[in-house]
Amino acid sequence: MQIVEVNLIDGYPFYCPVTGTLILSEDEFTASPAMVYCYIQNESTFEYTNGQAQEVFSDISKGDFYLNYEKYNNRLHSLTNDVGTENWVCFRLCSGRNGSFVVDHCIDMGFRESLNNVGI
Repeated sequence: MQIVEVNLIDGYPFYCPVTGTLILSEDEFTASPAMVYCYIQNESTFEYTNGQAQEVFSDISKGDFYLNYEKYNNRLHSLTNDVGTENWVCFRLCSGRNGSFVVDHCIDMGFRESLNNVGI
């Protein structure tokens, strides 16, 4: 896993680098099929998790969407050398005055849609 910090201008859209799906805009959030999770640091909650993320964080989140930031951050940094998460990139999106709003969008960069799902 890698962590990449991105400073966004308020209202600037964020697209999934794997699927091209618009994930974040001024008006809405839509999970990409390649998204592993979305964690809102200011609220200490997950906006979205897939099965892999639920497995990785289950022992410290107790199945809840709320997860203390310190526990989350410790687990996140422990994943940087994990073989099972080697294709994950956590895009840490900072916006607002002095980066006051931070959301982590973790994308599985090795994700591939099945041929049945792309109309081939």
